[in-house]
Amino acid sequence: MIRDFEEVRGGLRRKVDAVIVGAGAAGAAAALGLAEKGLSVAVVEKGRRFHPHEFVAKFTVATRRMYAEGGMRAMVGNVVIPLPGGEGLGGSTLINSAIAFKPPAPALARWRRESGVEWLHEDVLGRHVDRVWETVGVTRMHPLQVGLNSVTVKRGARRLGIQGELMDRSAPGCVGCGVCHLGCPSGGKGSTDLNFVPLAERAGAEFITCCRVERIVIRNNRAVGIEARAVDPETREPAGRVIIEADRVLLAGSTIGTALLLLSQRLGNSSGQVGENLHVHPATGGIARYPHEILGWKGAPQGFWAADESAPEAVLESAFYGPEAFFTLLPTIGRREIGRVKEARYFGMAGIMIRDVSSGTVRPTDDGRADIHYDLVDVDRLNLIRGLRLSLRVMLAAGAIEIFPQVRGVAAIESEEDILRRLPDDVAVDRLGLYASHPMGTCRIGTDPKRSVVRPDGRLHDVESLYVVDGSLFPSALGWNPSITIMAMALHLAEGIARA
Repeated sequence: MIRDFEEVRGGLRRKVDAVIVGAGAAGAAAALGLAEKGLSVAVVEKGRRFHPHEFVAKFTVATRRMYAEGGMRAMVGNVVIPLPGGEGLGGSTLINSAIAFKPPAPALARWRRESGVEWLHEDVLGRHVDRVWETVGVTRMHPLQVGLNSVTVKRGARRLGIQGELMDRSAPGCVGCGVCHLGCPSGGKGSTDLNFVPLAERAGAEFITCCRVERIVIRNNRAVGIEARAVDPETREPAGRVIIEADRVLLAGSTIGTALLLLSQRLGNSSGQVGENLHVHPATGGIARYPHEILGWKGAPQGFWAADESAPEAVLESAFYGPEAFFTLLPTIGRREIGRVKEARYFGMAGIMIRDVSSGTVRPTDDGRADIHYDLVDVDRLNLIRGLRLSLRVMLAAGAIEIFPQVRGVAAIESEEDILRRLPDDVAVDRLGLYASHPMGTCRIGTDPKRSVVRPDGRLHDVESLYVVDGSLFPSALGWNPSITIMAMALHLAEGIARA
């Protein structure tokens, strides 16, 4: 059963075996894992449920309705970096590009060394990864689905001898409408509200939407439920109280949300690590003008990826955004740039993301928002520049006439010589136009209670029957789009939690 605001506005009380906070990638997967083991499960989600026909292909509307903090969330430090996240039944899977990567064995090996958690291994997670892969409908994209921008970037990479592939995406019904980040209006994207949620619902799980968790109830150092408040999805006004008693409480409210909830109650923080160790995948890129039509708004916004030894920490990905956001990415603005709107059909994009070494902190503000501090360290600055140069080389090889890198004060790139001359290693960090995705690590898992927040079985070191199952568990940045890994880890943890 899925309960919308009208059903909970007057309040609600439940007693279940397990309550889960958050219905995104982790929460939906954990709900299925617990429900199919016979546990009664209630999932509480701050955002509302959306049906495909309700999605509007307007950036301003989408950010207001289903982005955390109205799409205004950012990390602030030696540079300001936007850090979006989804809010609704399905979480960030509602607004991501459905890119699917299996967790690489080297990344899992690094995590085992960092955390001491032995189950972070492909032999253990493999069956869960396979199940997630099938459940969310991962398929290799066809050129007609990804569009000419991705195909053009692929051609450039091949001309340079750079290995890459059309992406595997959890979008089995993709029709190439190009608005993944605004919600999929065709229902062709495999966001978790269309797969894990209905499967968990059939297994008996209950989903309560439009409900903001205010407190985890603790008795004798044991989590015994949550207290929440129904919230009108349009006005954001609070309504009735929702009280869920449970033998197990699972936090799946995202790397940011889970940390904020624990910090607001000063729970589980004897190590001082809650809200610390925030990792992301910083990204940058360039906008290219080609001599032929690209029609970048046609096809999946991201459809090709590649990696190259010239930028070993970077993953190259084709990308495109709608007109409302596209021209804001140009490094300069003026009469000439505004005039380029008429040439929009000739523009394409490619960018890179890196696995960061930098780390940030998350703290709650008085109004419940996230105060996120993040300083980009020099090694990451250099890796971003090297990755940016790779993306520009690929677009030139693909036939671009001129490219506008997302670097303040840099003129259009028209040749390989321009790349090295205008983007040397010493480009200052505050000149880079950056974006970040995939927050990770604010409640990291580990065997050492002095260096981690969560035990290997998902329980907090400090509180019994209180578990974390989302991306905040990651010991460090993964380096690849993490949704498949998050869901697989949630399924693995749910097996043990069901037996607890």
